Amino acid sequence: MLSRRLSLLTACAGLLACTTGITGNEGVGSRQTPGGPSSLAEERPAPAGRFARLTHAQWENSVRDLLLLGETSGLSSTFPADARTAGFLFDNHELSLETDQVLSSAYANAAETLAASISANPATFSRLVPASVGTGREGARAFISSFGERTFRRPLTTPEVDRFLQLYDAGLTLYDDVTGFQAGIRLVLEAFLQSPHFLYRVEGSTRSVAGSIPLSTWEIGQRLSYLVTNSTPDTELLRAARAGELSTPKAVREQALRLLASPKARPALVHFHDQLLEFEKFEGINPSARAYPGLSASFAADVLGSSKLFVEDLAFNEAGTFEDLMTSPEAFVNDGLAAVYGVAGSFNRSFVKVALPASERRGIFNQVGFLAANSTSIHPDPIHRGVFIATRVLCLSISAPPDGVPPLPPVTQGTNRQVVANHTESSPTCRACHQSLINPFGFPFENYDASGAYRTTDNGFPVDAKAAPFMDGEQIEVDNSLELTDELSQSPQAHECFVSHLLEYAFGRSRNKVDEGLIDNLTQASLDGTPITELLVRMAESGAFMTRSTEELP
Repeated sequence: MLSRRLSLLTACAGLLACTTGITGNEGVGSRQTPGGPSSLAEERPAPAGRFARLTHAQWENSVRDLLLLGETSGLSSTFPADARTAGFLFDNHELSLETDQVLSSAYANAAETLAASISANPATFSRLVPASVGTGREGARAFISSFGERTFRRPLTTPEVDRFLQLYDAGLTLYDDVTGFQAGIRLVLEAFLQSPHFLYRVEGSTRSVAGSIPLSTWEIGQRLSYLVTNSTPDTELLRAARAGELSTPKAVREQALRLLASPKARPALVHFHDQLLEFEKFEGINPSARAYPGLSASFAADVLGSSKLFVEDLAFNEAGTFEDLMTSPEAFVNDGLAAVYGVAGSFNRSFVKVALPASERRGIFNQVGFLAANSTSIHPDPIHRGVFIATRVLCLSISAPPDGVPPLPPVTQGTNRQVVANHTESSPTCRACHQSLINPFGFPFENYDASGAYRTTDNGFPVDAKAAPFMDGEQIEVDNSLELTDELSQSPQAHECFVSHLLEYAFGRSRNKVDEGLIDNLTQASLDGTPITELLVRMAESGAFMTRSTEELP
């Protein structure tokens, strides 16, 4: 499809009146043909902290894997919710992950609950502390050394082992319901699970080489594990760190690929997309039963399950790219979604992958989840659909709306688009953002109603989904959302925005100018068709990932 270019001067006039800039996309210009630079840009580590607290999800996963539980404990539901850093999409920003007295007490209660459960269950205890370890003080010493290395993600020092042995001695007669070796180990477990060396990913390396600080193999191992599996390093990764094998990009690549083949990598990468694409909003999808009487009572749950399966399948089974995320013709449907998608066949509660009608659907943003989550209970919501595409997919910055904006009037005459356009483009205050930026990204989705079903008419009138959104320094005419997502799939600005999100998630901090080299290289790789999982691997083997800046954030 050939894009129809409009006046750049006209587009810029409205855009500059609305935005405060293109967030993190300095240097993104007009379209280019993917081909790759003659040499890679320099990849340097950006300033960061040295003590990143585990997120609640990481705590759950780490406890599960350390204690060999098989499933997460659910105890993090008692933890206070972490605040989100303004402008940061993910739950792992290092500056947001503080530990106050309330969380400290919650950690203590959880540690006591877990340790008591382990010590009271012979099968669970013997799995964690096998008979080969032995009993008595020497058995405790052996357990402290091995379990401590797994918990702290590095070897314990001799003084640390001695202090935990003192706790073991104190625990022998501390409890009423258990005594002896199991009681001593119980107190040791409580202490390990409350230690800052478990609760924080500590990076203690300080020796500067050529302007940056190389991380130890233990520190690289924990970075890599939490990036790929969102959990503590497994036995093989600890072995590689112990052997000093994680000091080269080649070795890190091999371990990253191994971890990506693990079942634990799938929910971790889905977790990234979950937050990027706001899957949490899908849980609140609730189209009017009067306007949409045929929807299943489990509609919201079906939409969420379908979306997560799509992302997981695309990334891992299909080796999907960002372009595939924008344009894949497939989706997962069950009996609750088949009719909404207009897919013929016999379905039950299980999800199956199907090809969607090519003239109606393409990519994640033409699936029901995004469309229904960005709708009212009655009508599609082009404002929120447009804001999402502009800010999340293109990293554009949109000014906050002024106070006292009246709500949209009901759609009694004309179409939903006409009501929204009249309401948002008639006033100079609103027009600056809506006419130039928000509405052009939202109106192409008018072919989908509030349930996400495809439609060709609205209130008795033909749907008008044409628009002229602004991206990559140009204004581009599209007839509908299929053409819009095609344009996004080839947009350097969209690829860079996606890579920026991936970097922020991987490093647990906001984008920094120092990141430009790594972002430029990964953006070009993405434009060249590199799968999303491979982008993750290239990030892990980069100099920016394997070293730390000499400048430390407070």
